[in-house]
Amino acid sequence: MVNNYREWPSPVNTSNGLGEQHFLQQALFNQNFPKAQKDMMNKMIQEALAKGIIHSHDSQSITQSASEGSVADYVLFTSPNIKLTAKMDEDKKIVNEALFLKLLSERPELPKGFSKHFPRVYAISHKPPYGYIMEYFNMKSLGEHIFKAKRKKESAVKALHLILKILFNVYTKTRDYRIVPNIQNLYLQRITERLEEARMANSKFNKLSNDRITINGQKFETPEFYLEQIDKNVSDFHVNFTTFVHGDCHPENILVGFNEDKEIDIKFIDPKDWYSGDYMYDVGKLAHYLFGTGPAQMVHAPPVPQIDVGNASLNYHLNTEQFHVDELLTIIHKKVAVFAAKVQDSKWKQRYKLSLASNLLGTPPARLKSENSKLINAAFMLYGEGLISLANCV
Repeated sequence: MVNNYREWPSPVNTSNGLGEQHFLQQALFNQNFPKAQKDMMNKMIQEALAKGIIHSHDSQSITQSASEGSVADYVLFTSPNIKLTAKMDEDKKIVNEALFLKLLSERPELPKGFSKHFPRVYAISHKPPYGYIMEYFNMKSLGEHIFKAKRKKESAVKALHLILKILFNVYTKTRDYRIVPNIQNLYLQRITERLEEARMANSKFNKLSNDRITINGQKFETPEFYLEQIDKNVSDFHVNFTTFVHGDCHPENILVGFNEDKEIDIKFIDPKDWYSGDYMYDVGKLAHYLFGTGPAQMVHAPPVPQIDVGNASLNYHLNTEQFHVDELLTIIHKKVAVFAAKVQDSKWKQRYKLSLASNLLGTPPARLKSENSKLINAAFMLYGEGLISLANCV
């Protein structure tokens, strides 16, 4: 994924009649972009123009990150009222993501109006470099609202209630008892693969994660020990239906907007193209961030863990009290409990713990490959939280 954000040149006025297409092409070609990316973005702009999406004659353009958590690469401001996000990747899976978004409004099983909570896709590049142009939202992520924005707690609580209402409405409407989630593949295999990747990325992590370890004074076995126990009792985590899933439903992929009347708008970005799965995976993705990723790396002064490889110990403190995390998690737990009782999902508590473990233990690889010390520190703390959650499954 390309994540190189560049500044556009000074705002340009195209009232000379050349129009936006000329302006956007000039803006692209004035930048130090790889030629393949320029060509791809130009082609998608032409496709959007042909569909009548861009039509203003007064244009200016900059690039910036779409949000704290968005993996989109470039935001194209084509006029005061027309803003587009261009997302690019060398992996063809981004095309499937774009098609997934385009089909949301056509899927009959989804609740009416559900697709309005996702960006509209205007053009897709089906050939490398792959990518698509989509709707841009000038909104902060839920993660920013909780851990960075100077908003009252009530705003985050209100937003979370609405997010859960939207998600559990679609989970209710899309239950499919013909297919059941594969717990080994969805959770256990994912943990194993991510641990292997993280161990290859960092020698200190490799040593620490292959030993029994003391985390904040409490002793734990290796991840493999717990994984083996869970695999032996995998029926304890069974669920007999699938639902629609976002697949990457953490708070940086949930955008929250507050208008002048304090009404809330919710947008979900960067979904996986899974179509269906275990709803608890989404729940774990949302919850693990609140007590793990957010306090570990989103706060103003992230904590620094004490790592002693020789004595196999890891000590850290994540500040959750300041951000009312327990209250937010309680809201999630109550919503899940009501839904689980309604659909007779009796194993939800065990699967919730496993989902937390899977999401937490899936975070270290990318962070350990970074040269950012804040992210590397977060990787070790998130491993600690993940191992604790994994142990709680046994």
